Amino acid sequence: APTPTLHPDGVVSNFVFEGVQAARHVWRHPDLSPHVAYLGALLDRAVRQDMRQESRHLRSHGRARAAIKDLVEMPDAQIDRMIRSIQVNQGRLSGALLKELPVLAEPGMWDEVVRCVERAFDVDRPSDIAQPQGPQAR
Repeated sequence: APTPTLHPDGVVSNFVFEGVQAARHVWRHPDLSPHVAYLGALLDRAVRQDMRQESRHLRSHGRARAAIKDLVEMPDAQIDRMIRSIQVNQGRLSGALLKELPVLAEPGMWDEVVRCVERAFDVDRPSDIAQPQGPQAR
């Protein structure tokens, strides 16, 4: 416009825009309610289920590691490898693990290690099952 105009918000400008109706959709806020509800459900699941399962797994892994260290002293990395091997091979001793850790060839050693891991990962133990308490329990 040739002369500036004072707008209701206090801004003085000579800019005139006549395409308000065509551009109105740009200024509208999108309705993201379904997205927010979905994200909320994901976060709820992550906190209530996934993190609880991860916590149980880490606690069980720590118990298994401590129980194996009571049998034989070795670095945590080797104990972790043994735990993975027990879980992957359904408790059978692999030849590669036996070559890496000859102490496992001692009579009864492998069976005791497997029992330690099985006891540590026993999810039926009452201490592993946390029941929600209070008004927020679902």
